[in-house]
Amino acid sequence: MNIIQFLYTLALVAFSITLPIDKLIGVNSVALLLLSATWLVDISWKTKWQNVKKDPFVWIWIAFFFLMLIGLLYTDKPNIAWGWNILQRILPLMAIPLILLSTQRFDDVWIHRFLLLFTIALFGAIVFALGKAFYLYTQEQNITIFYNERLAGFIRMSGIYLASFVGTAMLILSEYIYPRKSQYKNWQKVSFVLLFAFFGVIMLLLNIRMAIGALLIVYAILLIWKIGWKGLMIASVGFVIVGVVITNNTILKTKFKEAINVKEKIILRDTIDHSLDSLGRGWGGRALRVAIWDCSTDILKESWLIGVGTGDTQTELTKTYRKNNFLFAAEYNTGYNAHNQFLETWLTVGIVGLILLLLNFAYLLKKAIIHKNYLLLGFTIFIVLNCLTETYLQRQKGISLYAFMTSMLLMLERKKEENEN
Repeated sequence: MNIIQFLYTLALVAFSITLPIDKLIGVNSVALLLLSATWLVDISWKTKWQNVKKDPFVWIWIAFFFLMLIGLLYTDKPNIAWGWNILQRILPLMAIPLILLSTQRFDDVWIHRFLLLFTIALFGAIVFALGKAFYLYTQEQNITIFYNERLAGFIRMSGIYLASFVGTAMLILSEYIYPRKSQYKNWQKVSFVLLFAFFGVIMLLLNIRMAIGALLIVYAILLIWKIGWKGLMIASVGFVIVGVVITNNTILKTKFKEAINVKEKIILRDTIDHSLDSLGRGWGGRALRVAIWDCSTDILKESWLIGVGTGDTQTELTKTYRKNNFLFAAEYNTGYNAHNQFLETWLTVGIVGLILLLLNFAYLLKKAIIHKNYLLLGFTIFIVLNCLTETYLQRQKGISLYAFMTSMLLMLERKKEENEN
């Protein structure tokens, strides 16, 4: 291994480890810069071209990035700087797959090492968060410190993104507990099971409804696909167990009860602003999202073809909130995005952007189904479901995790295809 190969490997090791703890130590972006720099001089450009020229996944994200760049051309001048900020933020969606899939340097052993490094680092970060929570609990005697945003805040992450990291780690561990179990010693298998259980408890403590629901749906699909009716029975038992835990925990039950409370509704387009009825208590996530999606469709009626521009989405949403007398979002809680990745993309760069986003997921699902790659299938479905209620690929944490995981899993697929041929 020469110095360039060593630095390239070191950069990817650092990126894998710091992905869950970047907000604590702030070196994940440095690792990505080192990875990019070594990529520029690693292997020939001809080899890189041969590796990516027939890879649809890389080209989808290249096309998406340049579409967002074109979106700057019709962004209002005051929002150009914000548009550039968005472009900088989404750059890893194109850069990470391009770098990793064009070099294809690592075999499956190394790829699984990177996945395990990410999982172990996440475990360490959460243990650190729990340690701080226990310490503060001795001072405050407030049990809510172990839940949701308060727990996630100890490692400077939002509960939504930490829950997606935890769900991803559980899916990775599932791969080692069952499909690849013959490759590990007994003590390693026990460790994987214990880690899986630990992350399961953390997922419940974070109390992110979509993440919990998405993970249950993913495991139901995987179990049914793998073992048929037995899988359905196991999945049903899993749903019952989680349901019992939630209904017997006041904090968890309150959050989930709000999700099914269809009576809570924000009335829009009235002479009275009903959204302010809740000042002092806050609206539930379901009611807010329904109102936001309603306002988003107003914008799409006029801008469905090319969108409003890369930097203008938030401005147009805020205008629509105000127009529809939704001041809770327009004045008192500014910055509410579309809370749906598909809507956000469509609003920003139009129908072509939405098609590219859908093609990206469709390609991964097709690849996973054809090759029976359970981890790729599970991860893709998990992220798709999270994208239904969050603009998941607009934040650095979601972008980095998605680009890292998909690139790793697609590299594994390539290795399988090479071995088969």
